[in-house]
Amino acid sequence: MTKEKIQNSYFKKERTTFGKMCKYLWIGFNILFLLWVIFIVLMVLYGFVNGSYISDGEVDPTLGIGLIISVLFFVFIFVVGNVILGLMTLFTKPKKS
Repeated sequence: MTKEKIQNSYFKKERTTFGKMCKYLWIGFNILFLLWVIFIVLMVLYGFVNGSYISDGEVDPTLGIGLIISVLFFVFIFVVGNVILGLMTLFTKPKKS
């Protein structure tokens, strides 16, 4: 293949505007959830260090229930959002000729 054919076949294909929007929404969604994970971990650690989870010298039993519900909610939203946005990103990528 000549240089022109290689450039024409590989570099002319771009995402549409909707495809770019899907891709950047997917990337932003993942960054948002990464920041959310960091925030949750820091808040839980701050609560343990601060002693706000301790009642009568023991760890508050409602902490476990609340933490499990929060983690399951987080994982469910992350998986559903990532599947939807990931499929939209996959289906809007440029096609090979």
